[in-house]
Amino acid sequence: MTPGKLPRIAQSVHSSPSTLLLILGTFVMLAVLLTSDQNFFVQGVEASPAEANDEMACMNSAKDMVTMPSQFSVEETVARLQVEIQAQGLGVLSVIDHSSAVPADGEPLRPTTLILFGGPAIDAPLLQSEQSIGIDLPLKYLVWQDACDQVYIGYTEVSTLQKRHKIREQDETFQTVDALMNEIALPASVSFE
Repeated sequence: MTPGKLPRIAQSVHSSPSTLLLILGTFVMLAVLLTSDQNFFVQGVEASPAEANDEMACMNSAKDMVTMPSQFSVEETVARLQVEIQAQGLGVLSVIDHSSAVPADGEPLRPTTLILFGGPAIDAPLLQSEQSIGIDLPLKYLVWQDACDQVYIGYTEVSTLQKRHKIREQDETFQTVDALMNEIALPASVSFE
């Protein structure tokens, strides 16, 4: 390495605060996973079909969905997310309790809550990049409790919306919103005290 030159990763972190937030968020999520009493499903780990089914009954998330465990109940996680969303100057548009819908067989659903949020500071740049992205707005978090009683926060990576809607520019806008989504979710899922 040439004296006075930063390594490539350090240059990108130095020039992009959103990259630093993503790296920090990744380390915090890893720390939560390593210190948790729960067993987590890790893709690529070999398991018997019975073990795989048991694990899948627990944490199950979709492709392109960021999923992080929460130390708190669904209700407290939802409340903490709302506080963090508002602290960023955004508005909570709706909170939908999916578990309040009782299916015909009467079997209760596990706690599952969707939070819709946004604001002009986020929505306008995304819509200006491509109006079709409006089908995926407002932004949202899903909070749920799995069959193993572990609570999770999940959200779609906004950068995947960039691919879905074939937006070729504004990479920085999408990276910034991804970092913001993580910045909101992290303190809602874990106590730093």
